[in-house]
Amino acid sequence: LEVAAAWSPQIILMDIVMPVMDGREAIRTLRQNPDHALTCIIALSASVPDEQCQRVLDLGADAFLAKPYLPRELGDALRTALRDAGRKTAPDPGPTS
Repeated sequence: LEVAAAWSPQIILMDIVMPVMDGREAIRTLRQNPDHALTCIIALSASVPDEQCQRVLDLGADAFLAKPYLPRELGDALRTALRDAGRKTAPDPGPTS
């Protein structure tokens, strides 16, 4: 999260299973920050069951790739994320009074 705050990347490759904060929590936290509302997030994991994949997407990941994945699959996910980035709109922050 600190790296995302410092660099403001356009795309994040997020492993779901991490030692300190799991990827689900990291995605949720990033999506709550208006600075990262439009950042493309591609979730990666070798140990997330198929039924959990949709939960990861519902949390805000733009795509999910199961490890091991082929380079072509990553390329396709990156192309799609970049193409769709232009179609995304930031969530309405609500009233500012």
